[in-house]
Order: sequence, then C-alpha cells, then structure tokens
Amino acid sequence: MDVARLRAHQSEKLLVLIFFSPSLHTVALIRAQEAAGRLPILGRIFRRMIWYVASTLRGCEVDFSANIGPGLRLPHPMGVVIGPYQIGSNSTLMQHVTIGVSSRDSPGAIRLGDNVMVGAGAKILGNVTIGDDAIIGANAVVLTDVPAGHTAVGVPARVFPNKTRVC
Repeated sequence: MDVARLRAHQSEKLLVLIFFSPSLHTVALIRAQEAAGRLPILGRIFRRMIWYVASTLRGCEVDFSANIGPGLRLPHPMGVVIGPYQIGSNSTLMQHVTIGVSSRDSPGAIRLGDNVMVGAGAKILGNVTIGDDAIIGANAVVLTDVPAGHTAVGVPARVFPNKTRVC
C-alpha cells in the first residue's frame, strides 16, 4: 500500500523508487521496525537496530509503539519525529514534522485521522485529535483538536473549515 501510494505521486519507474527514494527507504524501515517488534525473542534488539539505522541514515525518529496505518507518505523524511501515537491511513507528513507531547508532565494521546496532510515544520503537541481529511499548515503549532475536514494554521494554530477537499 505504501509503495502504491508513493508511485501515484511520483512518475519514476519502480526500480528508481526502490534504489533512490529516501521516502520509500524510510517507510520501509518503519514497517521493518514494526515487524521486528512482533518477533518473540530477538524482536526488541532488531527493532532497536532498525530504529538506529532509520534515525541515523534518514534522520527520521519513530517511537517503537507508534501505530501507523497503511499508505504513510513521507516526501522528505528528514527531521520527522513521531512519538508513541496513532496515525491513520494515507497520511502525509512533510519534513521536520514533530508529533509529541508539549511538556514532560503532560501525557499526550495524539491521534491523526485518515488522509491527514501535515505541512513542513508543523508541531502537533499535547492531547490532540486531528480529524479525517484535515490539513495542518506549514510551521503550525497545533495545541487543540482539529475537526475532520478542517485546516489548522498559525502559531498557535487556528482552525478553519476547508472550502474544498484537497487530500
């Protein structure tokens, strides 16, 4: 599903994507990390090794317990940080996106719905739910819930209804 979605957005041949796409490499490492976590004995060690490779080579850190749906798209995976949260299917995260808690004392339960587009440099912090088909603008700092079909922009983010569906 991830490869099919990536091919839909890029016109390159499959072999070019396999060998030269940092987006595909990063998503593959995330999926390998998820699979390694299900191994009974050495799963934790393999998962940690894959996390290290992904964070060192691709600059993308994904928590071990993150629940990421199919169709994840990371066009520019450098600087993406995802905590132990839930991300729906067919979501797009641009470069330098942070999904985490706002402070050490605030436990977050962040949930991104399906078909969410998160712009470059955006921060989603705290106990926040982002609805399906929502758009988070570049460099937005989201501290409150974003309903389905709405756009959040600014610092702190203000929420506006989408006039047309983009995702």
